[in-house]
Amino acid sequence: MGLFRKISLFTLCFVLLTSCYSQSSGGNSIDANIPDKLAAYSTHTIEIVIRKGSNSSFSKYQLDVPPNVTIREGISKDGNFSFEKQQAKLVWVESPKTDEFTITMIMEIGNATGQVMFEHRYYYIDGDTRKEISDGPMHVEFTPGTPRDKTIAETKNAMPVKTITPVSTPTVASTTPTVDMTSLSTPKTEEPKKVNITIPVSNTVASTNTVPAVAVTTPTNSSNTTPSSIEIKEYKVQIGSFGAKPSMAKYSNIGKVTVVEEAGVFKILAGSFPTKEEAIKKMEELKTQGHQGFVVLYINGVKAK
Repeated sequence: MGLFRKISLFTLCFVLLTSCYSQSSGGNSIDANIPDKLAAYSTHTIEIVIRKGSNSSFSKYQLDVPPNVTIREGISKDGNFSFEKQQAKLVWVESPKTDEFTITMIMEIGNATGQVMFEHRYYYIDGDTRKEISDGPMHVEFTPGTPRDKTIAETKNAMPVKTITPVSTPTVASTTPTVDMTSLSTPKTEEPKKVNITIPVSNTVASTNTVPAVAVTTPTNSSNTTPSSIEIKEYKVQIGSFGAKPSMAKYSNIGKVTVVEEAGVFKILAGSFPTKEEAIKKMEELKTQGHQGFVVLYINGVKAK
């Protein structure tokens, strides 16, 4: 009878333990904008939209990538990022408070070819249950590309080399001094006499006007030119990402909107603000108009990594 009770207790614990894991339901989902085709030696910003409901406990996002692909941290929403063994992870002790949020990761592709597969999942704790949101495998084709090192070398070789003309030093015509030789006929036993040496000054000194001028480049104050040592930061709100150039009709009522193409992906950007706080205020205003987005930083017209 005692053995029967032990077996029954073990069976009950096993059922409770295995029941702590389940697939998510109720409309929660994850989406990543990984294109169907990617060129070798290219870099892309992956945007992942996580719809996880009101849960705000411990959670983890996981992205499995094929060989020759490296993942770097982007916008992590205070998550703890790591990448090892071809697996990128973001872990939150407390998940973002919103029902839906967007994160980004920087994907660098090496010498990769052929058909490959990406997989991603989002895990979270709901009460005492560990749940998972998955989106199935994403099939991608790697196409030929140009190595980044070669491209950088060709760019450096194409840059013009600045030359500086050396300044010529004015020359003075040399004149042999004339000495009065009669004063040297005094016997050696007498006290030496002073010798008057006359050195005529030649008038053939080169005029200072003939010195070649040194070319000096003065920074211009023109508004169209930005010195390379000055960083101009712009904060914008990204509200869309498409594989083809989208119609702008639906964005006509939200103010300044620009379209930027990055690695074959067309991105819709709203506004241009000098501070992140102003951009966040614009993002909240766009949400009331039905446009979800997040803040991105551009430095001298180039998106910050």
